[in-house]
Amino acid sequence: MSKSRISRVILVVGVLALLPIRAQAQRREEGRRGGDEGWQARYDRWIEGYLGRITDAYALTEAEQKLVQTELEHLRDRNERYAEQRRDRFRELGGEMRELWQARQNGQPVDEERMNAIRDELRQMWTNAPLSPDNVLRQVEALLPPEKVKNGRTRWDAMANDWRGRWGDRGGRTDSWQRHVDRFCDRYRLDDAQRATAQAVLEDCMRRRDRLREASQREMTALRDIEDREARMERFRELRAPEDVLYQELQDRLESIPTSTQRLAAPQPETAPATQPTSRPSERFRGREGRGGGAPR
Repeated sequence: MSKSRISRVILVVGVLALLPIRAQAQRREEGRRGGDEGWQARYDRWIEGYLGRITDAYALTEAEQKLVQTELEHLRDRNERYAEQRRDRFRELGGEMRELWQARQNGQPVDEERMNAIRDELRQMWTNAPLSPDNVLRQVEALLPPEKVKNGRTRWDAMANDWRGRWGDRGGRTDSWQRHVDRFCDRYRLDDAQRATAQAVLEDCMRRRDRLREASQREMTALRDIEDREARMERFRELRAPEDVLYQELQDRLESIPTSTQRLAAPQPETAPATQPTSRPSERFRGREGRGGGAPR
């Protein structure tokens, strides 16, 4: 075979070898763009959720809503840069945590201190993110009158506690329903037998709650594909309604445990001021942001 023929064969083989690599790179780039577009849509819903809840809590006027909207857009830009700078570290920690969880599920010994360290670092990354709830409120409150800030923060905290009590706090290590029962027992100073009764009620309700969540998991995941906000929230409320009823049942059953003497001696819970009507009503406290968990993207 002549040298020129050999050269042509080598060239063809080289091109054919590179085609799969190029196609793979192209698929990665398309996947990255698709992922970015997905995150942009999430950011839109994130900002929309923040604006709605802040409007409710702080009773914003239309002019104040515009100021807050502008500030949230600035925080969004900062959050994108923040997330990009930490993306590799976040993925590294996430991968390590998945391996540790898998080992634990397989019955293997794991380094609990390392798991806690990873969890704490991820939580700190979220806390420092520009769009974390604490940072958002600091920036927003700097735009508002002091009296509105005071009343608004009280309502915001009440809304946040209500949400965490119902749907859980991903940032915590104890189930939110368990924390509710613990607070209930402490408030009424229940004795050991009463606490055992309360715990049994909780375990029954949690088993039923977990079955509800498992049954609705696929439909909950599909909510992200619903673009219309009103339709998305309406479907969310439909899916959550059985759990809402179950949570009320938990509270009702707990209320039957304390004696009249314990009720009279218990401190009265603090109540937040009623929310004033706003110029733009919105669903109350619906997003992931207020749960204190998730990637700082």
